[in-house]
This record gives sequence, structure tokens and C-alpha cells, in this order.
Amino acid sequence: MNLFPNLITYKDLLAKLEHDTQRFVNDYNTYGLLDWFLTANALPEWISGSDLASEQLKQIARDKILIMKGLNGHKIDDSKLETDIDEQLRLIRLVCNQAKHSKPKKDIPVIKMANQYFPYTFPMRFGGTITIGEKEFDAAAIIISVKDFWVNIIKNND
Repeated sequence: MNLFPNLITYKDLLAKLEHDTQRFVNDYNTYGLLDWFLTANALPEWISGSDLASEQLKQIARDKILIMKGLNGHKIDDSKLETDIDEQLRLIRLVCNQAKHSKPKKDIPVIKMANQYFPYTFPMRFGGTITIGEKEFDAAAIIISVKDFWVNIIKNND
């Protein structure tokens, strides 16, 4: 691995997403998971703003950004979280954008992840599992699913 990787293009950011995925799968570290979420949240915006991406790829990214921004409000259908990329993308945006002010919000779902809180006042825990309501999901499975989605979309539309 390059000690000083570039972060210039969306492909560089995709490489970072792959790195962050592997890092989390190896150590289930809270900081690594937050890094992954932030990278995954930024990737479609990097694609849509790129001069290097095909128009088809940019359109897919723009469509996913709209979904992430909450076409259905801040609702996540947890019955689809393990299999539906759109629900996984909504989760990413919710974690990155709704948690950033570190204040509890009554109109968004409580998302819990393992045993640590970040930020402390937002009802969210990071770690090996993601809990929404009474259901627990494997965090690694979700992040691998999203990473694989972007890898395949970029490979097939670039």
C-alpha cells in the first residue's frame, strides 16, 4: 500500500472506501467505521462532480444522492436494510448528516451500533452490529454491500 495515496479523483476515494472497508473488517474499530461512513457519504458527490466520470455514472450517482438525502424523509425500512442498497445509502447519509450536530432528533430513527457512543449525545453506537429498533444487523455485511455496489457500478459504467 502506498504510504501517501492520492485523494484527487472519485477513483481515489473508491480506493479509500475499499481500504476503510478492509480496515473495519479486520479490527471493528469505532474510528474506522466512522471513517468508512464519511467516505461512503462523499463518494457519490465526488462522482457526480467529476470531469472523468461518464455521464451514465454521474447520473447514477445523482440518483443515489437524491435517495440519500431522504426522498422518503428520514425513514429507514429496516426490513430491507440487509438487501436494499437504497436503504443502506439512507443509513449512511443519516449517520453522516443527521448526527453531525450531536443533538438528539425526534423525527429520525434511533440507530445503535455496538458498545460505544459517537457523538455521545446522539443515540447511536458504533461497533460490530447496527441496531435499529429491535433488529440487529452485521455492520461489516452492510459496509461490504455498499462498497461492492460502488465498485461494480464504477466498473460497469466508467
